[in-house]
Amino acid sequence: MDFTVLFSFEQLRLLELVCLLQQKEELYSMAEVASQLAISQKTLTEYLKKLQRKLNKLPEREAGHIQLLKGGYFTYHEQDSYTSERFKRFFLQGIPELCILRALLETNLDIEQLQQNLQISESSIRKKLRKIQNWLHPFNIYLQRKNYQLIGDEAQIRWLAVRFYHYLQLPLFFEKSKQIMLETLVHQICLFFGLNINQIQQNQLYYFVYIVLQRKKSNNLIRLATNWHHFLNASQLFQNFQRKVLLNRLLPNEEQKYLYLMIEAVFGNSFNHKSQCLMIQEHMHQSTDVFQMTLAIMKYIKSEFNHIKFSYEKKHLCNFLCTHLHLELLQMTDFQVNELTAEYTACFPKTMSRLKGMLRVLKERWPSLRLVPEENLVGSYLFKLCQLFNPIQCEKRYFLCLLTDFTPEKEELFGKNLQAYFAYRKNIHLVYGQKTMDTPYAHLYLATHLFENKWATVQAPIVFIPKKITDHFFHKVDAVLTKQ
Repeated sequence: MDFTVLFSFEQLRLLELVCLLQQKEELYSMAEVASQLAISQKTLTEYLKKLQRKLNKLPEREAGHIQLLKGGYFTYHEQDSYTSERFKRFFLQGIPELCILRALLETNLDIEQLQQNLQISESSIRKKLRKIQNWLHPFNIYLQRKNYQLIGDEAQIRWLAVRFYHYLQLPLFFEKSKQIMLETLVHQICLFFGLNINQIQQNQLYYFVYIVLQRKKSNNLIRLATNWHHFLNASQLFQNFQRKVLLNRLLPNEEQKYLYLMIEAVFGNSFNHKSQCLMIQEHMHQSTDVFQMTLAIMKYIKSEFNHIKFSYEKKHLCNFLCTHLHLELLQMTDFQVNELTAEYTACFPKTMSRLKGMLRVLKERWPSLRLVPEENLVGSYLFKLCQLFNPIQCEKRYFLCLLTDFTPEKEELFGKNLQAYFAYRKNIHLVYGQKTMDTPYAHLYLATHLFENKWATVQAPIVFIPKKITDHFFHKVDAVLTKQ
């Protein structure tokens, strides 16, 4: 879920500027930053002044300071290493669209109260509500016009809330007794499954459990498919979870089942070895749809990429199983688009072509995959492929012949540096110990200047190895190979 879609042009540029300040440089060039943000220096100056006004609203001990300097530069000073991160959260929580969305998720919307809090007109609020409604539509979530309540698929609404809280890193405020109860429940969940998760993942688990409790409190209950009731009624792991973790918790049985399944889907990859094995065994013994889908897709991948040597391990099976369980529960999982997907498409055209062809076949067999946007689905499975093998192995092979007067040890070290640089750029194969330039399959010769007087008779291009090897040399080799 991309919340920045709700932002205006100015809000997006301000957010980029806030993220830029997190780089903690001592001196920033106005010209360079303006060019990076695609705005004028005059506009950048206005944005910096706006950010400083927002910084002034923070407590003095937490606020940073932006100072405009002569000569087209500015500086940013922090009170401590967490100042910019706190300011980013403060900035995001002040964006009107996100404030309205938070009100929709937490309470019945009070437009008059929002007007006072945001200092904007009623017409502006209604305009932003329409913008939010259009953004929510693909997730099967809608706004009731009468009272502006969120309606639609309850699982999607809950996942929206989890992602929203996680995006803003919102603190959870409630009575001390409830806070202790929530912390205890999350701690028991972590102990039961042996969860090995970092602080960010732990916060996500807090948000998820909190939202389950809150939605149940407001009578927005979940409805699970019948097949999951059959599965969980026979699940020993779930029964132990009920007995050891959910004892005396005022949650309906269906909510308990939903909580358990979503923990498996979201955090199953972080279970300890024993819990992962039990989870996989139960899905295998009961032959759940997600397990059958997982096995079939893993076979498709093995068949489609049969020219590459790789093997599946338990962690891969668990990863696929959790992904497909998540998809099954939400019916339209918003897989995260890997930021490198576009770059990988350019670097690995054959891999991406094979992957997209495989997904077209899979969508015919499993219609639920059609609900996921194409780029999200490709990004998710591309990430899984990268865990199995280096996708560069599917691409065109380039044979590089080394003609050097290096010692064998030095030539081998030089080759390792080449392979490290091209690991995810080109599928290179090195031919060591060459003494002549008559290798017919060579795409490129890399030679020391000892061979300089012989290069005119060679058909393949040649790049001479300098005495001091820098990035410029690697870029030059890359450019020559790209032209072929």
